[in-house]
Amino acid sequence: MVVEVMGGTTLAKDVVFQALRSGKNVVTANKALIARDLPEIEALLKEVNTGKAVEDEVEFRYEAAVCGGIPVIRSMQSDFVGDDISEIAGIINGCTNFMLTAMDRDGKSYDEALSEASDLGYAEADPTLDVGGFDARSKLRILMRLAYGVEVDEESIACKGITDLTKLDFEYAKMMGGTIKILGVSKKSSEGKVGAFVSPCYVPGDDSLASVNGATNAVEVTSFNLQS
Repeated sequence: MVVEVMGGTTLAKDVVFQALRSGKNVVTANKALIARDLPEIEALLKEVNTGKAVEDEVEFRYEAAVCGGIPVIRSMQSDFVGDDISEIAGIINGCTNFMLTAMDRDGKSYDEALSEASDLGYAEADPTLDVGGFDARSKLRILMRLAYGVEVDEESIACKGITDLTKLDFEYAKMMGGTIKILGVSKKSSEGKVGAFVSPCYVPGDDSLASVNGATNAVEVTSFNLQS
């Protein structure tokens, strides 16, 4: 087995593809690689597994790439087979949820919350992918492919981060009885069209996502059979 934790889409891709061609099972948490190259990886798996018995097939697993602690990918692959998913909405970046919790619950400023997230290891040295919403966008694209079977250009997903949020925003949210979370949301219309965005959102206090605090992730899935 090969466990790929390098990240990126260049050398990591070479390692993953060579491992699969060599008959090695691969496990990765590389969301950038999966978001960009999953169709190519699946095509390669089909090629290398042709003629093999099920127990001998090469496997590619990527549960850790999107909210690994839930886990949501395995659920999407098994629990919704034959169902029709109409909406995905979730907190899919732990760093930003930690920061927003600190701003809401502890009254910290954006800079104070980012500094604490960095000290605790939740934020990278360059936190742009997290605070800009881009990490969540990559994860949302992967979930959309699993939910709807569609390939979406990541750049076409509207994306707004948390850098402009202030204490005042949370004060207003509290006055309205809720809080602010950065959510990844995707919906499929009755006509089959799919829309998606990543953005800070007002979340009412009685919504289950409002109570998800710290570096925790949570995803709500709405489908025809299960409803939620």
